[in-house]
Amino acid sequence: MVTIKLFGMTKMLAGNQGSLSLALLNGRRVKDLVELLDGGYPQIGELIHKKKVLVSVNQEIAHEETEIRDGDEIALLPPFAGGSPQDVETDRQLRSRVAQGLNVPNSVRLVPSLAAASLGSQFEHPVTQNTICGGDTV
Repeated sequence: MVTIKLFGMTKMLAGNQGSLSLALLNGRRVKDLVELLDGGYPQIGELIHKKKVLVSVNQEIAHEETEIRDGDEIALLPPFAGGSPQDVETDRQLRSRVAQGLNVPNSVRLVPSLAAASLGSQFEHPVTQNTICGGDTV
């Protein structure tokens, strides 16, 4: 018996269950699990076949030949993204302010490591947690 954690659309397609417990009788690979899902939850199986949902075994993306053992953590990972067009524009504005040496908003100062990671990839030199931007420490 294996337990599969469900998130997002996979949870919805399984009747809002957070997990499924299934018996893998005819094989112990991801492709056997997908075949079992095809029978009981065909919409979820179809999403996996179309690569719209990924299978994770022990927190690593699994391929169809990946072996499954008792006690393995299995999860179905639907597509996910963050932010909205408004957030993207705000991020662009923030990068522009930093590039021009203007003051950085207080909200950025609250999450310095995230700001440094986000901004560091946008410039030729890395931005670190202690970089001074327009007189403000980020």
